[in-house]
Amino acid sequence: MTANRDRDLALGAWFDDIATAPAPSDLLDRVVSATSPRRPRPGWLATMRVRQETAVSAPARLAVILVVLAALAGAALLAGSRLVTTEPLRYQGILEPAGQLATLRDQPAAIALVDGRVLVLGGAAAGVPGEIFDPATGHSTALAGSEFQGPVRAVRLHDGRVVVFGWTSNEPTSLGRPDVRVFDPSTNAWAQVGPMTSPRFEPSIALLKDGRVLVAGGYANQEAGWVESAEILDPATMTFAPAPWKVPWREWQAMVALDDGRVLLAGGCGAARASDQVCDRTTYLSILDPSSGVVQALPAMLLPRRQVAAVPFADGKVLVFSIGRYLDVKVMGHNGVDPVMTDLVDPRAGTVTPGPSLPHTVSTITPLPDGQLLLTGSWQFTRSTVSDFTGPLPQTAEDRWIGILDPRSGITRTSPDPIRAGQGDLTDTDRVYSATAVLGDGRVVLIGDPDQVDNPPANLVEILR
Repeated sequence: MTANRDRDLALGAWFDDIATAPAPSDLLDRVVSATSPRRPRPGWLATMRVRQETAVSAPARLAVILVVLAALAGAALLAGSRLVTTEPLRYQGILEPAGQLATLRDQPAAIALVDGRVLVLGGAAAGVPGEIFDPATGHSTALAGSEFQGPVRAVRLHDGRVVVFGWTSNEPTSLGRPDVRVFDPSTNAWAQVGPMTSPRFEPSIALLKDGRVLVAGGYANQEAGWVESAEILDPATMTFAPAPWKVPWREWQAMVALDDGRVLLAGGCGAARASDQVCDRTTYLSILDPSSGVVQALPAMLLPRRQVAAVPFADGKVLVFSIGRYLDVKVMGHNGVDPVMTDLVDPRAGTVTPGPSLPHTVSTITPLPDGQLLLTGSWQFTRSTVSDFTGPLPQTAEDRWIGILDPRSGITRTSPDPIRAGQGDLTDTDRVYSATAVLGDGRVVLIGDPDQVDNPPANLVEILR
């Protein structure tokens, strides 16, 4: 990349002042070495150097320019390498060991950094720092200044920095407070952010199109009801301001930033008052336009949902589904064995239709660069929970699974299903994954829960390709 940049700068400077500036003496060497798979014949290059050094008129320099451009075009056609964008990774569904974390972590957050490393935070004992996992080496290094307690929420900003929303517990719990910090991967340094306008334990967050961060809901503390408000983080100043929009903000509400700058809000707790500490399922759907403040009501979801996740497709539609520990026969399947029903929201048309069913309960869902979705999860059953199978069954069973959903066809390729004796297309797994991160080359890093692993090591990191 450095050679290409130097070549472009040299050519640009020469073109800007063609009548007076001679071509750099090493220009042709640099152009050819950066673009051609084969070196030119010495005689040809020597002839060009003589021409460049002796010619003084603009027509002669123009002739050299044409030769240079022809060399660039020829190299692009013959080599087809540096000047051609590579195709997206074609996923084979194979899981491979990639290394180990330095610490066992229960439901951590994993964020892919712009330099190819992965920031892993939370899910460890108090006082244990986060770490940076390097997929290139398989090594993980403790990161000072990242001693977050319990669960965290994190978002990568447009400039590559990462904002992390944590919580510092205290006794009594009403004295707990938010802990918000920003990480700069270029320096491996942390800085405190805030204060927030309201304390928020486990809030919903969304990165807006303009680079700001929407932070909504969350609990006032670990034993209180949820916060019925939202706020905005300005990444330029790292300060919070109350969000002015009148929206029924809810705990566990899904927030998805759309391509047009609007934000889809789905589901969440539906109690009449946040202070009731009751979380009923709801069918709520709306779209917020941050630029105008307009909130557009959408038709209700087809099924009421409590803890909701939502993922945008490449065509602009959004898949909405239930996730978490609140199981329901229709929206989660019988303990995850029966297919999971989803809603497909079209924000442009303002419609809600049945989405593709997911094979089992989902614990993580990850958009892939090729437009597909990586699904991971687990399920367990007794004889009474399998509704579509009449053959002999064991009394109880459990399994872990992964799948790749193609939104265009609605088909999910999965790992083998031992109950229905299905021949899966993807690698079988015995791990429950709680965090994933998509690398720049399209590969996916997967981190499993340490107490949901049948085979050691519990801190194993895997990569899907």
